[in-house]
Amino acid sequence: MATPWGTLLPHGPGQAPIELRSSVVTIGSAPAESSGDLQHVRVPGNKFLSRSHFELRRTAEGEVLVVARSRTNLSFLNGCVLPYDQSRRAVLDADNAPHQPAGCTAPDA
Repeated sequence: MATPWGTLLPHGPGQAPIELRSSVVTIGSAPAESSGDLQHVRVPGNKFLSRSHFELRRTAEGEVLVVARSRTNLSFLNGCVLPYDQSRRAVLDADNAPHQPAGCTAPDA
């Protein structure tokens, strides 16, 4: 199994952190089964998540891109709505230091 490059911290009560190991990770309430280099993360109990809500894509350069996959429920990144099926780079900063990919540093990390 691949080395984790980051951790997803679900907002729901009692949900444990989820290691991100694949270059493409789909997050939703009922995504497809994981296979090959695709990791699918099920986050139950959130009525605002679509079955396949958004993707995290880790590039060869180590950047993280976020892609909205839901046409019915909105996805947000840093307070802005993500347009459907268009990638946006996740920028690491002091405000999201506890939630950033492994190996990255921020002033308060």
